[in-house]
Amino acid sequence: MKKIIVALSGVLLLIFFTAGCGSNQIKAENEKLKTELADSQKELARSKQREMELQLAVKAEQTKCENDIKALSNGFNREIDDGQVSINKVKSGIAVNMADKLFFETGKADIQPSGKKVLKQFAENLKQMQDKIIRIDGHTDNAKIKENSELYKIYPTNWELAAARAINVTRYLTEKCGIDPVIVSASTYSYYQPQDTNSTKKGRANNRRIEIIVMNKQVVDIIKH
Repeated sequence: MKKIIVALSGVLLLIFFTAGCGSNQIKAENEKLKTELADSQKELARSKQREMELQLAVKAEQTKCENDIKALSNGFNREIDDGQVSINKVKSGIAVNMADKLFFETGKADIQPSGKKVLKQFAENLKQMQDKIIRIDGHTDNAKIKENSELYKIYPTNWELAAARAINVTRYLTEKCGIDPVIVSASTYSYYQPQDTNSTKKGRANNRRIEIIVMNKQVVDIIKH
């Protein structure tokens, strides 16, 4: 009988010991879950904060872009109303489109007085803005330059004509309007980036243009590196 009681006592002690271990394990698991939940909640809060900061940054950038467009539009009301100048947001920054008839005679790259007036106003507007990089793009329609013509001797293709026009605009802005040459570059696109059809007279006129891309210096620096 005594042996049976001793045996039962041992079994009970084992059960209590096992139960105690189980209870401690459950407590440990609960604490672990609580910690993980707290960490998840903190991460969710951080994500919401980052999302809010991003939304504010996007809104601030949109507002800044709108203000920049207003600044660049200053003094161009008549040209904008006539469709000779347009200023719009693009992926790389702000595009200022200027009809080539403001600047050049047909087949020529010398800037006319009306073009110089526009560029002087543009330069004054640009000087009010900080940390900008500008690129002058020359665009033509798809009318090929006639071989054996006087024009062909100077500009054998639209590449050269568009380049000469972009370079002359660049030089005028830097040499006559006081724009820092460090922030300016010139590009030629010939007729390979039309913004309208080349099958109509009006479309071809829209494609012949000087496009000035105004970019944030910080963005350009990031792209370069």
